Amino acid sequence: MGWIESPPYFCAASETGRDMAQQYIKTPIGSLPTHKFIHHAAQGDDFETLLTADQSDNNSGDTNPLSYVVEVYVDDYISFAIPTSKDQLIHVTNAVMTGIHDIFPADDDGKEDPVSLKKLLKLEVMWSLHKDILGFTFDGVEKTIWLEAGKSDVLLTNLQSVVGMQPKGGCITEPTPEGGLCIHSQYICKYRLSLCIHST
Repeated sequence: MGWIESPPYFCAASETGRDMAQQYIKTPIGSLPTHKFIHHAAQGDDFETLLTADQSDNNSGDTNPLSYVVEVYVDDYISFAIPTSKDQLIHVTNAVMTGIHDIFPADDDGKEDPVSLKKLLKLEVMWSLHKDILGFTFDGVEKTIWLEAGKSDVLLTNLQSVVGMQPKGGCITEPTPEGGLCIHSQYICKYRLSLCIHST
């Protein structure tokens, strides 16, 4: 989308797109027009296992509320949902893509669209219970977050080399080749541990 030239300005715009998406999600399920890219997200085994609202025994919005989170990191929009029907996932997808296009205008042929055609074709926007996002693996069944394979080994090696140098209870501040990942993963690892404990 062109964030490299000015990340702070770009992030303000992309966060506004996220805010728009959240407002659209609050509208009634099925009230949004179908987005031109919806078929890229509404597919796959995990999506197909869900019922439609018509097939569900109880499709009341009061008894089956949509639980969701939408976040954005620079130009990556990330949606989490606990759906009770395909219709809810389609609604979230429509909302997010419409929110993006409210701030970053759509391209007619799709090749220069702010919703990356490359990501669409690689099925990165497809709803899934297991997904690698920004260096982490999210498991929607176990409700855990893990560092992607290989990155945890690098992180542990760096942590082991630094732990002996830190005061008790201190933070890791030494520069490392994976500095950002190392520092941010401290928080993710704590979160992952608490998830593991609660799931046993």
